Amino acid sequence: MRPITSFHCTKGSDPWLHSTAERGLTPLSRRRALAGAAALLLTRAAPAAAQEPDPAGALLELLAREQAAALAYRTVGMERLAAQEGEHVRALAPQLESLGLPVPFPARPGLDGAARRLAAAAGPSARARAAISLETELVRAYRAALDRLDDPSIIRTAATIMAGHGQHLVVLQADPLDALE
Repeated sequence: MRPITSFHCTKGSDPWLHSTAERGLTPLSRRRALAGAAALLLTRAAPAAAQEPDPAGALLELLAREQAAALAYRTVGMERLAAQEGEHVRALAPQLESLGLPVPFPARPGLDGAARRLAAAAGPSARARAAISLETELVRAYRAALDRLDDPSIIRTAATIMAGHGQHLVVLQADPLDALE
């Protein structure tokens, strides 16, 4: 069985997801990747009673979470993940603008709970646990936001970003200390 080394279509598009040997990580087996995907399914929020669509509110909340995550990752020196969170912010911004709303830049000065725990984490093990917690909460936030979105383009963007957080989660769980580099 060939190990999975990247989830992206093009290897050169993202330095975080170069081959595992180039990053010093242990290759993920198909079984390990499927276990990570199953874990993501278990994080799904309980089905909400028919919520009214609120794409602006959902996007503003996701944007704030992404900005907080980028700041937290930058604070602890996890520049690759901070850069990816910045890409998520840049992907959400045009969706918000498509609704006729301005994009609130720069980020709000405060960090949310999971991002605050990561920024305050001391030592590699604590940072790894906090990063896993942050990515889990981001997946949950996106899953909950999907119930409030009604435009197919916005749903597609949010689902793509949620999948990216799922990938971060799998990589962090596979080899947390190496993923911190």
